[in-house]
Amino acid sequence: MVMVWIRDQHLDIDLQGELEAFEFEQFRWTDEKLSCASPFRHDKNPSFFVNLVNLPSKEIAGTWKDSGSGETGSFLKLLSHLRGEDPDETFYYLMEMYAPKAYSEAVDLTRFLEIKKEFKPLECNLEAEHSYLLSRGISKETQDLLDVRGSRDKVAFLWKNPRGEIQAIKYRLTNSKVFYYEKNGQRLNTLLYGIDQVYKHKCRTIAITEAEIDALSWWEHGRGAVALGGSSISKRQVDLLKHCGVENIIISTDSDKTGQKLARFITKILHPYFNLFKVRWTGKIKDVNDHIREFSRTPPLIKISRF
Repeated sequence: MVMVWIRDQHLDIDLQGELEAFEFEQFRWTDEKLSCASPFRHDKNPSFFVNLVNLPSKEIAGTWKDSGSGETGSFLKLLSHLRGEDPDETFYYLMEMYAPKAYSEAVDLTRFLEIKKEFKPLECNLEAEHSYLLSRGISKETQDLLDVRGSRDKVAFLWKNPRGEIQAIKYRLTNSKVFYYEKNGQRLNTLLYGIDQVYKHKCRTIAITEAEIDALSWWEHGRGAVALGGSSISKRQVDLLKHCGVENIIISTDSDKTGQKLARFITKILHPYFNLFKVRWTGKIKDVNDHIREFSRTPPLIKISRF
């Protein structure tokens, strides 16, 4: 653990543990630094480093430098890039993980002071386009159930509130893993993908996934599911789960280090409220969709807690 500045917060963070959840090219660990190829650009040489400790005269833990581009930055910028999140989402994750009391008080204060503007639900003018997700094992019926839209080069995932109103739209290009969002939408960490159908079908058991395609894979096989939209879960998302009438939750985050770290965190915060199960991963299977495409069935489960 080391003290790291995260914006104006001084947090005692497991810096190496956070970084070990990700894969780096040409990496080398020392007591003082992680050296590796740059995660911000195509790089074949170890031209990037992260400081793991503070100096006696200066607190530099978590800061980094990319010698190839000349850029430097904070741990927050690096971790948000690695997690594929907005920096605000990563900030909330770090606060909830390493300063939960301060995080809770800050959230309560923010809610008290915030002047909320009425949000106008988004509209999506795209039609249903099934071909890409058909290739991932998701039928037209399941795509229509979750109101998946798209065009020749992209898929549109509609993130809705429990009333079925579109709050955010996430676009994913079909020829790459690049994604982007519709302007003026709500933040994904205030929503759960698929929660509208959980309410509609009065599900008592659902799975939690990181990505929309994995949630769709559960629905394809008769099990309700929601997606978090990334490798973290927010207090708002926990609140949505607690109010949706669900009793049993299957934790089915990805099988990599990041996914399993998230699974442990979800277990910690949800076990007082739900019966919890988790996926038992085997071999090189990386996620639910991967498992179903390989074995034509949902993955095996382990019961881990009972509330």
